[in-house]
Amino acid sequence: MLPGYEVRIDAAPGARAGTIKLRGDSVAAKAYVGGKKLDALDEEGFCDTHDLGFLVDDEIVILGRQDEVFIVHGENRFPYDIEFIIRGESEQHRTKVACFGVNERVVVVLESPLDSIIDKAEADRLRCQVVAATGLQLDELITVRRGAIPTTTSGKLKRRAVAQAYRDGTLPRLATHAWTADPDSAPKTTRSSLEGAH
Repeated sequence: MLPGYEVRIDAAPGARAGTIKLRGDSVAAKAYVGGKKLDALDEEGFCDTHDLGFLVDDEIVILGRQDEVFIVHGENRFPYDIEFIIRGESEQHRTKVACFGVNERVVVVLESPLDSIIDKAEADRLRCQVVAATGLQLDELITVRRGAIPTTTSGKLKRRAVAQAYRDGTLPRLATHAWTADPDSAPKTTRSSLEGAH
């Protein structure tokens, strides 16, 4: 940890991880949110980073953004590992990948730069790779056209915007593969649909 800074982990009783808060001379006291200038510090001078993490030997371990965590079977999960696996398994065909949770379901949206369609066999293979690495089973894998996953000016994925488009039914889908949980068998596709761009 750098000298001149204090770190506080605001965690629930008995929990190791929590919200990371910082205090120090160079920590910004104000922030612009929605065009409005707001106080960024609490009454004790700490800034809420909105990141989740914990301390190990005075080192900060960052788990991820607070607003991107989703819950599956009572456990907090983050999208980054799943996105990394999908990109690594299909990087020759796909660009951006966004993962999020909806009502304890795991959804992945990935762009296809060539507007190619993922078939059932590849969808099942990607799902098996995610299960093997994380223990999580994908519930839905959606392919969209290149540029359909929005990013910030600095290139960060707007996962919440993608999740909202999913809920609203406005994702420009090329293909959808969905599964139902079956713990006694290998993953099986129960619905696959090819859809024209909206």
